[in-house]
Amino acid sequence: MKNRIPQSVRQEVYTRDEKQCILCKGAHCFGVIHLHHVKERSLGGKNTAENLVCLCPICHEIAHGTYQLENQFPFDKETAADAIWYYLEYS
Repeated sequence: MKNRIPQSVRQEVYTRDEKQCILCKGAHCFGVIHLHHVKERSLGGKNTAENLVCLCPICHEIAHGTYQLENQFPFDKETAADAIWYYLEYS
């Protein structure tokens, strides 16, 4: 069984991030939000609010480097990672 994110942590992240993607601010969410681990679980990242952010499916793929970028997206995986760290540092 996967290591699930506790509901209390999910709610804390949703509240902090206003339940919208921190990168596109909801422009591509279509009502769907993913929780993204800033430090990957495979690298020891924990299911804590400090290690999670809200991302829409497209921005989540960009953050993982799996989305085929198109002209409407002005950022790539590295820029997304920088923006996520900045957001967590100053929010």
